[in-house]
Amino acid sequence: MPLENGQESQEYVAFQEHDLKGYRLEKQDAPWLITVLIIGAVALFIVVTQGWESGREGNRLFVPLYFMPDTTNIAIDILMSFAVITALMERAVEVFIGSTRAIRRKLTTRHLEALNSLLEDRQNSYDAAKASGDSKAQSMESALLALKDRRNRVYHRLTSYRTGTRIRALSFSLLFGTLIALAGVRVISPLLDVPYAALSNIQWAALQIVDIAGTAGLIAGGTNGIHRLISNLGARTEPENPSELEVRTRPS
Repeated sequence: MPLENGQESQEYVAFQEHDLKGYRLEKQDAPWLITVLIIGAVALFIVVTQGWESGREGNRLFVPLYFMPDTTNIAIDILMSFAVITALMERAVEVFIGSTRAIRRKLTTRHLEALNSLLEDRQNSYDAAKASGDSKAQSMESALLALKDRRNRVYHRLTSYRTGTRIRALSFSLLFGTLIALAGVRVISPLLDVPYAALSNIQWAALQIVDIAGTAGLIAGGTNGIHRLISNLGARTEPENPSELEVRTRPS
């Protein structure tokens, strides 16, 4: 039944008390990103300094690195292991971040649904009044526009809140992935035939930085990305000439 001008549904009134304060993404989420950047910078500094102290001096500043034989199968095995680690990480993100922010998101979602329901009723009332030439149509139009504006603000607030949740989840994932990489779980080094004794200090440190960043990024990307990589690698057809599978190895 259409609502008269000024009348509000009980559902909408029930959610007015939950009208949330404006959510400003740039103020609330910037500290998360800054914290992750600081931790990452400290981790990279530690890697560089430790590499400079413990790396061995080589005759060349950079030596070429070659992939291990049968790199594709090795990569698939590594990715499958990382899929398990990433699944555990995603569960941790769901527990620590998702559960703490779910209540506010649900309240805002229900608030938006109530506004949409009320807006539909008001729109029907306005259309009926306008069609019948009711003198209240003009005032009802103003109230309808105000209600649409409020609905849009709540929708923007919900979108910003969801974006903030994603940023927090990504920050946690990057931190978690960096700690795992610092613990020694890597994704790039196992694919390479690395002559560690011949590496200079700078190349050793650069390899560690790239390996840590790649590992952290892979874990932060989630299981869906890893599954796509596994599918793409597994879908590769073997060449007719078996010698094409051979990968160059480091010359002695």
